[in-house]
Amino acid sequence: MRSNAAAETFDQYTRRILSYTDGGDPRAIIRKTPARLARRIRGVTRRRLASRPAPGKWSAGEILSHLSEIEMLWGYRLRAVCERSGIPLVGMDQDAWARNSRYRRIDPRRALETFLALRRANVEFIDGIPRKELKRWGAHSQFGRLTLAKMISLMAGHDLNHTRQVEERLAAKRGQRKAFNAKDVDKILTLYTDNSVFMPPNKPLLRGRASLKGFYEGLLTGGSTDLKLTSEDVAGHGPLAYESGSYSMMNGSTHDRGKFLFVFRNMGGNWKIEYTSWSSDLPATAGD
Repeated sequence: MRSNAAAETFDQYTRRILSYTDGGDPRAIIRKTPARLARRIRGVTRRRLASRPAPGKWSAGEILSHLSEIEMLWGYRLRAVCERSGIPLVGMDQDAWARNSRYRRIDPRRALETFLALRRANVEFIDGIPRKELKRWGAHSQFGRLTLAKMISLMAGHDLNHTRQVEERLAAKRGQRKAFNAKDVDKILTLYTDNSVFMPPNKPLLRGRASLKGFYEGLLTGGSTDLKLTSEDVAGHGPLAYESGSYSMMNGSTHDRGKFLFVFRNMGGNWKIEYTSWSSDLPATAGD
């Protein structure tokens, strides 16, 4: 539940999570989260849900597993404090939970089903708490004094934090496809480092955004569209990561398909493509 940023204290974490609600109604937020997540993963393959955006970062599926287990914890905390105000509440280590529960092996859709069932029960429980009882509190080992009202706000902020992360992970390629299929060359170029190396099939190596601009302009004006990317492997270490998979697109009247490899570099917290290579499964034509 806590941020992985080593410099962030629990007070800072609490303020950050609470800030996500931006004055919204926490109860309304926690009611909407299940449907928002279900919509977002509808039609997404398990492989895509399991794809990590970078080394050390959870996949969308792992986030869903985290949400399902944290929902169990919220349920216990709410009920324990309703039973006895001032009760001790022990903190948790999210990384230990992820290891012990083997998040990477859990079916993301089963994790979402678990979250939906637990959230439904917790919302019903919260709705039954009299307003005057929301001041009841638990003595949390990390957060300190934690009232029921604050717990509900933290649940809402935690929902927003991780729902946005799921959306970001699943939107990364959608944004790339959207820019390509919209023939937005300027948007495509923002995905690359300044000195990115580009290795298209049957063509000379290209280096730098200026070269990429000319290549993409020629490709898109030539009728290439309907790009689809499917991740098969994502890994890396430190500032570098790679992603490999398959692609398909229309080149005029030809349906092209093949493999791709991206090498990313972390540029101030943003992952940019530094090397690109792809190869078509189709035989080269005489003009290539």
